[in-house]
Amino acid sequence: RTANLSRELARRRVAAAEPDFAIAAALARGSAEGPIGVAAGVPAGGAAGVPAGGAIDGLPHEVATAWGASTAASLLALAGSAAALHSAAALVARHDALAVRTDDAGVPTAIGSPEALRALLAGAAVTARAAARAARIATGAIPLRARLAYQLALIEAGGPLDDQLAALADLWAATAASRLAVTLARN
Repeated sequence: RTANLSRELARRRVAAAEPDFAIAAALARGSAEGPIGVAAGVPAGGAAGVPAGGAIDGLPHEVATAWGASTAASLLALAGSAAALHSAAALVARHDALAVRTDDAGVPTAIGSPEALRALLAGAAVTARAAARAARIATGAIPLRARLAYQLALIEAGGPLDDQLAALADLWAATAASRLAVTLARN
């Protein structure tokens, strides 16, 4: 508002500086339109990457055959929504809760509240461990994605500011993977 930019131009500027914003916006728009790869108003087989019948490129044939193309497309839309939520949460934490300042290249240079980042990292690590324990109880194992994300976060947490922000996102991803395993085990 202070720069007197239109809403669309402001979105483009933020998307150019913040890849997470562009990802979240695209995925949110994609799941609002319907299954990923099938745009509103485009007949099946008429869009790039959508073969006749509306199947999605890259989808394993066995999954589409076993579950049906519409169920598989719905699962992909759900995954897109989850990725959009994750990207949006990282973006809000970075710019709102933590007040990260960046240089012209977009590299974080300072943080408004280092104590808040330390608290977020500690809380996210505890939550990730609790979710991993729940996943082990429900399924007998901790999901590989959760283990790898947690291990990467432990390495990144001791690094520079950019790595610490990545560690926070990795801890959130580890928690989400464990919670997904628990949810799938219950159903």
